[in-house]
Amino acid sequence: QLTFFNINLQQNIFYTKILFNQQLKLLKILENIYIILVKLEMSGHPDYQLREEDYEIHDRTGEIDAILMDLRKDNRIREDRLKRVIKTRTENLELIYRALETAYKMWIKNLERYRQDSRLLNLFSNRQIMILIILLTTSTTQNQIKCHFLEKFSLSKDVINHKEKELKLTIQCLIHYLRSLKMHDCDLSENNISYLYETYKITPNSNVETSLEKLSKFLQELFNNGRELLKKNPSINENQQYLVTPNMMRHNTSEKISLEHDLDMETCCILLNLFNDRLPSVYQILWCSIASEEDIRLFFARVRTFYYLIFVIMDIDKMHHRLREFLLNEQDELTRQEQPHGPVYYFSRELTTSRKGLRPFHITPKYRNSSQTYTQLIRLFEQNDWTQPHIQIIYGNAGIGEFISFKVPEIQNHSKNFFCLFLYLVR
Repeated sequence: QLTFFNINLQQNIFYTKILFNQQLKLLKILENIYIILVKLEMSGHPDYQLREEDYEIHDRTGEIDAILMDLRKDNRIREDRLKRVIKTRTENLELIYRALETAYKMWIKNLERYRQDSRLLNLFSNRQIMILIILLTTSTTQNQIKCHFLEKFSLSKDVINHKEKELKLTIQCLIHYLRSLKMHDCDLSENNISYLYETYKITPNSNVETSLEKLSKFLQELFNNGRELLKKNPSINENQQYLVTPNMMRHNTSEKISLEHDLDMETCCILLNLFNDRLPSVYQILWCSIASEEDIRLFFARVRTFYYLIFVIMDIDKMHHRLREFLLNEQDELTRQEQPHGPVYYFSRELTTSRKGLRPFHITPKYRNSSQTYTQLIRLFEQNDWTQPHIQIIYGNAGIGEFISFKVPEIQNHSKNFFCLFLYLVR
């Protein structure tokens, strides 16, 4: 319970009102501090992860106590003195809030600037950039965020005291995140990533500009500044936007399609076939059901930057109307711009081709063929030397749930062994 005073409300209502109003103001500032700390953490600011802040709001100097004691004795204290003491403490918290707000604005501004200078940063979300920066930052006794992250990742509890293990896990995590881009013109061997890590590692307590600059150079050297993604593909018609309307006709017209479970086999086959003999990367698909304004803005930045890649927007019909309006405004801007952009496929049953810039996409039988799509998918895994995920779903009778069994690497032992994890899902 927060309180400034211990005073009889009936006898001293005027001074109590001064204290009470300042207390309400103080609580509002504390709420603002909490909100901006959450924004800093969720936006991926590397300096505001796993932070625990304590702010003293009690009467540390005893001045308020002394003033109230004088009030009890002769009732002739100066009103401006009480206001000044209380206001000073409130202003100190206000300065803390302003500093945090400035840190947030500078982080967002620097992200935007470095994404313009280094196009590869557009391939990662804010929080992915945060993780890469944390992985590139060397750990110290005072800065152990990376160790805590690696312990969670590897299900291990002794990373902090083992530098060699920390380094090995760091390299493995970097390779994992970098491999998600599915680029071929790069060397993702442990030796090369270790060399680049030593070259571009970030010293603790570096400012965000330094961290972003080091990360940008790391990515540019590894991926040849994204040269592979800027090669013209004759099978891709850039500057096009298509409306994909799957499941237009059902054999059973009475069957209702649930918007919560509309990623059926047909939609999945269409999605995979759109990418022209290439497995899609996570940055090429926008899942609108979980997207924020920042996600949408970043996605369209990729569309404008990498105009020889294919991009897909899913779950448009599940969006909140405010976010859908934001998405469609981005679509309008894309239509009006004269610069080239990548082809975009919008999956929706509610949008119509009457929107300027949207063309209907004709879904051929080949795109709906699940057997052919599966064969192609296996071939792409083999061509790219990627391990197929080992997933088995075992269904039981109605009401008893289902078991899902899948195998994942046993990271903590640094081996290629696998362990099996079972999940029991109750419907």
